[in-house]
Order: sequence, then structure tokens, then C-alpha cells
Amino acid sequence: MARHFLFTRGPGSSLLVWTVCFHSYLLGVKQGLLRWFFRYIRNSPFVKKKILRALEKTKDVLHQDMLKLMRGKRSADGFDYILTLPNAGAESEDIISKLNEYMTLGKN
Repeated sequence: MARHFLFTRGPGSSLLVWTVCFHSYLLGVKQGLLRWFFRYIRNSPFVKKKILRALEKTKDVLHQDMLKLMRGKRSADGFDYILTLPNAGAESEDIISKLNEYMTLGKN
């Protein structure tokens, strides 16, 4: 049973196997250094403030978009939105039909 020289392990390992292993080791080191660098930069006060401002701006835009959709009992597209919990429970068919209506909102 002859084994191919590329797949042997031990003292007789080929240079190619060693090179591939070393290259993957260097990629791991490079990945670790990049992860550390970007974590350090992300946590610096200047960049952290910019990130928080961008997140707040995104939250405000989403909030305004949701308010536009839910203003009034009926919206411009004719859907009724449930804004409060009902006193009595609904049937499962009603819930599924309402869910299907809401799922079609984003497809227009």
C-alpha cells in the first residue's frame, strides 16, 4: 500500500504539506490581527460616536416609516392595522388571513 507523498505525515512530510499548513497558519494570524484592529477602531471614542449616531438615525427613519404606515385606522393602501390588543381572541383562520395581508405589504 503505497501512500502518495503529499499526504504523508511525520518526519517524511513533504514541503508542500508544510507550506500549506504554514500558509493557513499565517491566514489565521492575519485574520486575528484584522479582527483585533477593527475591534480596537470600532471601540475608539470618535468612531463609536459615529456608529451610535448612525444607529440612532436609522432607528428614527424606521420609526417614522412605521408611523406613516400606522397613522389612522385605515391607511392609504386600504389595510386595517391592529394597534391594540383585542378584548376577545381571534380564530386561527382570521389570524392567518391577516398575516397574509401583512405579508403582501412589502411586495407592492
